[in-house]
Amino acid sequence: MAPLDAPPVCSCASLPDEHEHRFFFLSARSAALTLGEIDDVRSVHASRIPLQHNLLALAVQPASQSLLLLLSHTAASQSAALLQLRDPKSYAVLDSLALKPSEVACCVASGPVYPLSASPERSDVFVVGTAFVLPEENEPSQGRLLVLRAEQRRLKLVAETTLSGGCLAICLFKGKVVCGVNSELQVWDVDQQAASLSKLASQTECLAVTSLSPNEADGTVALGDISYSVIVYKLGLEV
Repeated sequence: MAPLDAPPVCSCASLPDEHEHRFFFLSARSAALTLGEIDDVRSVHASRIPLQHNLLALAVQPASQSLLLLLSHTAASQSAALLQLRDPKSYAVLDSLALKPSEVACCVASGPVYPLSASPERSDVFVVGTAFVLPEENEPSQGRLLVLRAEQRRLKLVAETTLSGGCLAICLFKGKVVCGVNSELQVWDVDQQAASLSKLASQTECLAVTSLSPNEADGTVALGDISYSVIVYKLGLEV
């Protein structure tokens, strides 16, 4: 087993190859990324990839053979935060999308979004939640939801909407986007043809949302907040 120079900050399952699934864990230290691959004979192979930004979160998408990194600028850099699309096997940069000034991408989910009334082709998307971090604000007063597709190894913005707060956590639930915007749980519908998002429901019963865990079999989403409490919501989606 190979030692890491910093604790893992996040993990994800990588793409299956012709033999076995491969799993990756990641740790970030300064502007470098350490990746460890656990292969089918339980050997660990570690590699270190330099980054110009700090890693905040990531998501893998088997359908498009892509890995999306959410990167923020380092203390020594004044460049904008960005979304970076990489090849999950070679880690080569495929495409990048810069965010707006003072905007930071906080969370990401990958999977299909689709309407309730039909059974369309369920093409996978990345959904990214952001916050505008301003020194005069105790908590973000504005953020964005971004829906993106990886097409021909490029990032395409499908839809976006402005939020009245920072999006701190996100998940996909039965084709809908569920997100934590400051202290509010919100459910959004995505219309890819109209390139729009519409809010279906919202609820505020907690402090700042820190994590979301969906269970589609039970129809529930568990919400964790900054006070270390957990609330389980039953989400009923009807046509």
